[in-house]
Amino acid sequence: MQKKLLLLSILLLTLTTFAQKEVQCGEKLSSFRGTLLDSSSTQARIKFTTGTKPKVGATGEVASISGDEYMTMKITIGRVKVIAVTDEQVTIEVLEKISVWVINGIEKNNFLPGTLVEFSEYKYDVPTLVENKFPSGKLKEKGMMQCGYKIGEWQHYHENGNVSAKYTCNDKGEIIGDYVEYGQGGNNKTMSGSYQNGKKSGLWTEYFEDRTIKSQGYYYNGEKTGKWIEHNSEGKKMKVKY
Repeated sequence: MQKKLLLLSILLLTLTTFAQKEVQCGEKLSSFRGTLLDSSSTQARIKFTTGTKPKVGATGEVASISGDEYMTMKITIGRVKVIAVTDEQVTIEVLEKISVWVINGIEKNNFLPGTLVEFSEYKYDVPTLVENKFPSGKLKEKGMMQCGYKIGEWQHYHENGNVSAKYTCNDKGEIIGDYVEYGQGGNNKTMSGSYQNGKKSGLWTEYFEDRTIKSQGYYYNGEKTGKWIEHNSEGKKMKVKY
């Protein structure tokens, strides 16, 4: 019993961690360079030098910059949030220290006065459960979204409550792997196939309501290819080449 409770606790902790983990969304929004004015690794002040001055509340990463005219090295040292901006300086709150060095058991402080740094602004987001509904209030679709994209497993429903489609999306919102559509009854497949990076790929099959094959053939990079077997509404079999 204790073992089961332990496993359940670990599972709940894992799910909670996944649901709360922020990820970086898309490309860099803006950036600026400056020089650190103090040695605080919790709330650091940066003397603004060049670039686009951020707004209070902006989030992103700070990287230290070193080198000479022949080689420049950039190391990300923290994920931060801007908490104050003046004409000459920007104050940041360090949310997470990155690239931490430990020498002889002592953590090296990467936030030292005089260090040239670059702040890059990014948007961050956490996975959020989304449930869209029909005008009647019945569930239409549900799944997780992050950074404006569908992620993970999604399910769509007929208004009678039965599943109408199932598929999985990657972190770019592209459908990947198996894709299945179902009729109003919920158990009878009306379409099945697979996606690769958001495009139909491999063998696809469409079914009549009586579960007999309506059409079948292969997709490549989202386009029908080769010989397809198709049946008309009267059940007559035809072969079509693409």
